[in-house]
Amino acid sequence: MKRNALLEACATLIKEKVNDYFFKRQHRKTPKDFTRNRLLGFGAVILIMLNFKTKSNSLSTYNYMVEMENSESVSRQAYEAARDRVKSSAFRELHEDTVQMSLAVDDPITFCGFRVCPIDGTLVFMPKSEALARKYGPTTPVQGKTYARISLCVDVLNGVILDGEISAFSTGERKLAMMHIEKNLHPSLLYLFDRGYWDPKLIAAMCVRGQKFLVRLAKNSVPELIHRTEDSGNFVLKHKGKHKGKQYALRYYKFELPNGEMEYLATNVSPEEIPDSQLPALYALRWGIETKYDELKNRLQFEGFSGKSVNVIEQEFYASMVVMNLTGFAILAADGKVKAKREGKENRHEYKPNGNMAAGILKDRLLRAIIADDPEVRSKMLDKLVNDISKFVIPIKPNRHNPRSLTKAKHRRTRRILCPL
Repeated sequence: MKRNALLEACATLIKEKVNDYFFKRQHRKTPKDFTRNRLLGFGAVILIMLNFKTKSNSLSTYNYMVEMENSESVSRQAYEAARDRVKSSAFRELHEDTVQMSLAVDDPITFCGFRVCPIDGTLVFMPKSEALARKYGPTTPVQGKTYARISLCVDVLNGVILDGEISAFSTGERKLAMMHIEKNLHPSLLYLFDRGYWDPKLIAAMCVRGQKFLVRLAKNSVPELIHRTEDSGNFVLKHKGKHKGKQYALRYYKFELPNGEMEYLATNVSPEEIPDSQLPALYALRWGIETKYDELKNRLQFEGFSGKSVNVIEQEFYASMVVMNLTGFAILAADGKVKAKREGKENRHEYKPNGNMAAGILKDRLLRAIIADDPEVRSKMLDKLVNDISKFVIPIKPNRHNPRSLTKAKHRRTRRILCPL
């Protein structure tokens, strides 16, 4: 399958699964749930939650009924009661389906043959709830407030969230990163890490599995490198954990940033696979995971939770992963059309689809396509969506630099976890 066919393939799969009895039986809370023929059945709840949550529960159910051409109304309480009978595992499975489809395409976008996958985390403020405090607390950065820690592994060139974890605040980012790499999703992945992830245990775990990585080093991470005059070379990582005595040959590269600061990178990728001159550009791709977090928190308003149970929080987390992957698939398909339209034209910059416009175009219209019973009608609707997205483009400006704060890490972390008033 080609990457421009991912959107239609996933839309068809979702349509099939929400109507599948065995999928429902596996992901409903009790055998008695969804046994009667009601307006808000199992599939309806799933589709409402996948329809780009930007409105209240009442408006979400109203819009769904409009799309289904049903004149009857459903109360917010009825929707919330129905949603509580759906396990969050349903959305996790749908997310895993989108990932497997993406990893199986014949023509992924790569960097020197690798799928570039930054791993990074963030904190999310939880609603006030005893259940959430037990699940994600009691450790907290702000007394009396509950926070969860989220970690994502993102294939940034293809716009796909390959793995997502939501865990207690006390679970460290490195532990969550270890959970990502232990899944061994695909041999072509190359993981990118910021300097906070340098950890001999994590590095050794990837080396043992034959996984490729690039990590930015803090100046004091490997002191011996600071005193070397060569810009690149090799060094040895000595494992002090349960595999004490093991050694792993790594490669380093250092270069000067425009602000005069020295950047130190370490990798187990050979110079034949990616030359030194390409390593800064590779690391710069890590910024793509920051845009995914912006999409999650701002475009999808993930932190505007519509419930206070652990099940609802996890439902909305994995539903957001599905929505972002569907958006990524739509942008991939639209990008092909953008490049085809501009082929042969002399432009100062290359162009790509506008992500904000893509999300707006997909809102509600993607739901209509998914619920269409006729596959030919669904295909035409999705093609129209992709064509519309391809009309709104933004320039790709190379060599852009985002100012790096030189404040200490503890102050930077504090700014990230300020409580809402």
